[in-house]
Order: sequence, then structure tokens, then C-alpha cells
Amino acid sequence: MRFFLGLIIGIALTVGAAAYHDNNIPTPPRGAGDRPIVDWGAAQAVIGDSTAIVRGWWDDLMGRVQNPPQR
Repeated sequence: MRFFLGLIIGIALTVGAAAYHDNNIPTPPRGAGDRPIVDWGAAQAVIGDSTAIVRGWWDDLMGRVQNPPQR
């Protein structure tokens, strides 16, 4: 249980640190370290696709549970 809690906290810290860095970049960038770490548009597209797949699986599962096949 502690492993999963640590895993979730580690992921949250990593994403949070990347978001903090990307939202605090000076304009105009002064050097190579001032570029965004994450392409947030691409990340949003991947999350949207993954969510749609999981939602489809869930809907299929719930459809089978609520309407079991007749024998």
C-alpha cells in the first residue's frame, strides 16, 4: 500500500514540477533551459484518447452486466 501511495505522490510531484516550470518561463526565453519541458497540447490529446478508450471499455462492460445475454 505504501508503494502505491509513493508512486502516486511521485507522479504528482513530477507533473507538478513540470507544470510549474513551464508556467514560469520568462518572456522572451533567455537560454536553452527556458524552453517548455512538456508539449501540453500533445499531452492533452493523449489523455483524451486514453480516456475515450477506457470510457468505451467501461460502457461495454456495464452494458454486458446490465443486459446479460439471453440463453
